Amino acid sequence: MKIRTYLLLVLLLSLVFSLAESQTITTFSPNSGPVASSVTISGSGFIGATRVLFNTTAAVFQVVTSSSIRATVPAGATTGPISVISPTRTARSSGFFTVTSTGGSITITGFSPTSGPVASRVGISGTNFVGATRVLFNGVASVFSVVTSTSINATVPAGAISGPITVVAPAGTVRSTAFFTVTSTGGSITITTFSPLSGVPGTRVSINGTNFVGATRVLFNGVASTSFQVVTSNLITATVPAAATSGRITIVAPAGTVVSGAIFTVNPLRSL
Repeated sequence: MKIRTYLLLVLLLSLVFSLAESQTITTFSPNSGPVASSVTISGSGFIGATRVLFNTTAAVFQVVTSSSIRATVPAGATTGPISVISPTRTARSSGFFTVTSTGGSITITGFSPTSGPVASRVGISGTNFVGATRVLFNGVASVFSVVTSTSINATVPAGAISGPITVVAPAGTVRSTAFFTVTSTGGSITITTFSPLSGVPGTRVSINGTNFVGATRVLFNGVASTSFQVVTSNLITATVPAAATSGRITIVAPAGTVVSGAIFTVNPLRSL
C-alpha cells in the first residue's frame, strides 16, 4: 500500500513538473521574410500555446511538438520580436524577425482585359499583393480576391468610370500607369417594355431592356423610386413613388441614361 502511494506521488510530481515546464524561444528560422512566408520557431514548453505574435500582430500557427512551432508571417506584421503565448506563460524572442517585401516594392505590371463593363472580372498582375486590403477602379472600391503574391482577381464595381486601377497592401499602395476602360455590355442602355402600363403609387413595375447592371436611379416622370432592384442586366423591378405623376420612366446606370418611349400612367389612389 505504501509503495503504491509512493508511486502515485511520484507520478503526480512528474505531472506537475511537466506542466510547469518553462516556455522559451531559443531560435527561429528564417530570421527575415515577407508577409505569408513560413517561420519555424524552436524552444520549449509550446504545448498548449494559444497565440503567436509577430511584434504584436497575431499569426496563424501550428504547434508541431513541445519544442517546435510553424507560423505564417501575418498581414500587417512589422519588424520586431516573436512571442508565444499560453494560458499561464509567455515567451518572447530576444532577437527580432525582420519583415521584408518580396522582390521589392508593390507593383502593377498589367491587367487583363484592359476594358469591360460593370460586374466583369479583371485579372491584375504585379508583385507583393499578399495581404491586399483594397482594389479600386478609378477610386471606386471593388470586390476582389488575392490569388497569389503576383495575382489579383477583381470585379469592376458599380459606379466605376474609366481610369487607373489601385491596389492597397501591406507592402504599399500602387496605381497602374495604364487606364482600365469601363464599357457597356453589348451596346447602350435601353428600355424595351415595362409592365403593367399603369398603376397607383406603390405598384411594382417590371422594366425590360439592356445594360441595367449597376443602375443607380429609377424615376417615374422625374420622381425617384425609393425601392428598386436590378434583377438581371435585362430586368429591373421598381415601385411607383408616392409623388409620381403620369410620364416616362428613366433609368440611370453606368452604361448611360435612358428614357422610355412609352408613358406609364399613374392612377389616383381611391379613398375608402
